[in-house]
Amino acid sequence: MEQVKPVRFSAFLESVYNGSITAEDVVVEPKLVKPDLPLGGDNLFRRWEQVGSREQTSSKCQDFLFLSGCSRTELHDKIVEGVSWKGKNYMKPVFNSCDKPTCCKCKDSWASRQATKAKVRLVAAAARYGVKLEHVIVSLSPADYGLPYDGMKEKVRKGLELRGWILGAMAPHAFRGKKIFREGFHFHVMAAHREGYDRCRVCTKWDCSECDGIRGVSIRARKEKDGLMVKVLEERRTIGGTLAYELNHASVLKGAARFHVLTYFGLCSYNNMGHVEDEKLLCAVCASELTRHNYIGVLPMDAFKRKGKIEERMYDAEEDGKEVFIPYCYGNSSSVVKPNPYKDGGSVAPRSGG
Repeated sequence: MEQVKPVRFSAFLESVYNGSITAEDVVVEPKLVKPDLPLGGDNLFRRWEQVGSREQTSSKCQDFLFLSGCSRTELHDKIVEGVSWKGKNYMKPVFNSCDKPTCCKCKDSWASRQATKAKVRLVAAAARYGVKLEHVIVSLSPADYGLPYDGMKEKVRKGLELRGWILGAMAPHAFRGKKIFREGFHFHVMAAHREGYDRCRVCTKWDCSECDGIRGVSIRARKEKDGLMVKVLEERRTIGGTLAYELNHASVLKGAARFHVLTYFGLCSYNNMGHVEDEKLLCAVCASELTRHNYIGVLPMDAFKRKGKIEERMYDAEEDGKEVFIPYCYGNSSSVVKPNPYKDGGSVAPRSGG
């Protein structure tokens, strides 16, 4: 019998269906695997690690600390998102964090905290200069993978400024893929362009190489100057949520004593923009500032959710006719010790005092 040449799997299925070939006669050609990208220096897997890839920093990481919330029930007699808050308090738990990006238990809280701070700074800068924030990916040429990190960062910063991006914050990502990682150094950037990207977003042209828009400028700069591929993603619903997601799987340089994953550039850098006050945590019902509380009720530990919708932060202000959420008195060493629902089912009490 004449030997059958290898065919694609789709062609094999069609041939078997038509009866022109049998399954025993065919040799299916395996799917082509993309070869590893060439490296300009040391292997990235030896130089970089992903956020949260190390062991727990301390035994106290993610231990319960206290409840942060609002117990001003007199201001909660209203309906929010179709739900009545009358007689309810807004409460959320706070947990201890080492605030290190490499800790496997604290990476989520670290990413959330960093994203919140970055969002406040970037939004303030964008409002000051009247520009719009965009989610950008900047990919380096494989020939630049061997550069020191400062060299990579400087090249990306200059490349973005060359293309008209005037401010932003960037985080390094040394790997690509979700289940199977491969090398591919790039930066996720939340940045603002001096002209805005709306023109290119609604443009229907296929060839941008000769256009004077942002895409055209980026294409020509890549070919003629720095080799950087700059891609603007779709509009984001939340700035903080996007930053938290990207920070949650960013990369950390191995061996660095103090490594800043998120760095600012342009008009929002620390040299060009002073300190911006952190965002205050406010009640989702009455917009009052959240304060520390003790709980003296009977609810179990898992009743207080780490994350959840607004209705999942609702708790009865009174149980059996008495208030169960007591505002914490700072600096009062004689404060009454209250039961802690997060330890031994409520049998162990937290420390009192300031």
